[in-house]
Amino acid sequence: MIGRSTSRTEPGPYYRPGAPFRSSIADGVRGDRLTVAGRVLGGDGAPLSGAVLDVWHADSEGHYDAPSGRDAGAGWRLRGRIRAAADGTFRFETIRPAPYPVPGGMRPAHIHVIVSAEEFPNLVTELFFEDDPYLEKDPAELVRPDLVRPVTRRDGTLWIEHEFFLNA
Repeated sequence: MIGRSTSRTEPGPYYRPGAPFRSSIADGVRGDRLTVAGRVLGGDGAPLSGAVLDVWHADSEGHYDAPSGRDAGAGWRLRGRIRAAADGTFRFETIRPAPYPVPGGMRPAHIHVIVSAEEFPNLVTELFFEDDPYLEKDPAELVRPDLVRPVTRRDGTLWIEHEFFLNA
């Protein structure tokens, strides 16, 4: 059944397969603490138990843990995989990434996500922050309204929440 579907984007040049499973991907990294939480659902709204979110993003200065360049050899900094619970819920701790320059302008701050679940094609997407000044000027043209999330503060920590919808 085709129902709601999360917009797709591109994995970008910094994806690396094989990140470890962990609920905190920013240990020892400076920046504003951020909790990302939500659910993984089928297009019909049914929770997808055991779905895997493979996440990665830039740091608070706009740099990725890249295989070459400034952060060569840094390991799995700001990268990890999270498994959704039986009810499709997930949660992980990180820091808020920063926008960064690319040819043609500034990429708005974002978190890359590949969501995989049995019997569904992988969903490659990004989450953006509602208060980012570069949303309307993304040179990559990957910002979609359903991927822009409001940022709230709870007990001194930033939060964003999102529901990912997968379709067969």
